[in-house]
Amino acid sequence: MEQGAHDRQIETARSVARVAELFVAATITSDLAEVTRLRQEAENISDHELTAEVRERLQRLRTDMQKWIGDREPEPDHDAEDVDEPSEALQLTAFAEARVEFEWLVQEIRAAQEVGDLAVVDTARRLAGPVYARRLSPPDREEYTPFMREVKAWCREHDPEKQVDPSLRRIRQLLAELGRGRGTRSADELADTFDEIGRLRSRLAQPLPTAENREVRRWRRQLKDQKPAKREGSAPMATTAPRNASPQQGDGTVDLRHAGRLPIETIDKLATGVREILADAARSGGRLLTWGDLRLRMGGGLPHLHPDDQGELLVTVDRETPADEPLLSTLVTSTDESLHWLYRHVRFSLGRERIPASELEAHWATEVLRLRQIWRHR
Repeated sequence: MEQGAHDRQIETARSVARVAELFVAATITSDLAEVTRLRQEAENISDHELTAEVRERLQRLRTDMQKWIGDREPEPDHDAEDVDEPSEALQLTAFAEARVEFEWLVQEIRAAQEVGDLAVVDTARRLAGPVYARRLSPPDREEYTPFMREVKAWCREHDPEKQVDPSLRRIRQLLAELGRGRGTRSADELADTFDEIGRLRSRLAQPLPTAENREVRRWRRQLKDQKPAKREGSAPMATTAPRNASPQQGDGTVDLRHAGRLPIETIDKLATGVREILADAARSGGRLLTWGDLRLRMGGGLPHLHPDDQGELLVTVDRETPADEPLLSTLVTSTDESLHWLYRHVRFSLGRERIPASELEAHWATEVLRLRQIWRHR
């Protein structure tokens, strides 16, 4: 292929991706005029020199646009004379839009149920709830009531928390508290925590899972390293500890804010790999990933990180993410696939709008679905 033709092919593929992204943004705001304009722009894109994959993507984009517009263009009513009819027409249009939105969520739920993806089903169910309760017409609400009850029961049946040994659940809670590292703990307090973990392990019917066992060993090694420093009664440090140090404070407590920190250069390198993994996950449907999932996908290239390093890593991952797009790190969740506690920190660090605590979980669920829509066409 000649260089000129190759360059035109690349430019056209970029145009397809740009129009797809603008289309997703316009559907989120229900901007019919903008989607109509974008449809015309998509029709004007020549597919003569496109690869088969990009040509198929362009055709699917055109079809999605046409369907979206067709579902929202109101039928002309030339006989409307009664002053009350415009209000009735607006109400009918609102009901129709709500049904389209709800049916899309139903499709997302059904697709996720087929592969047993509880996180996606539960997220879409939480988004469908307000549409079902406040925006559907009474007949539609009656029609979908059995569906909503069925999905709620499905989520309850597939909730792993209901199948977890209570002792294992408590061990995970204790490890999560250690991992947050939002303050300092004395060596004695850490020892007490491991005494409790030891008692809980003795009650387990099965051996401690690999991930949790690794976390326990890591924290025990850190506690072992801290105890000699305490016995020596070392004086308070006069200078700021390096990121990879484990400083002992003058009062005998351990400053977890600096323990086991990585150099910023290492954080930058790790962020490149993590961003690629999250981008691939977003393209393939937006699967939610825990830190354990990320470590597995990086084949051992991602170590267990200090909580502060986790935050810096996710901030670095999304530093180049456009301000009007959801963060890729939205896909990183806690071990129970719920909203990760670092999500608020990453948004704040990147200057994103503050979301009230009471609305944060719903906002996060919406961002997960919006991320899937945006990356679907990339």
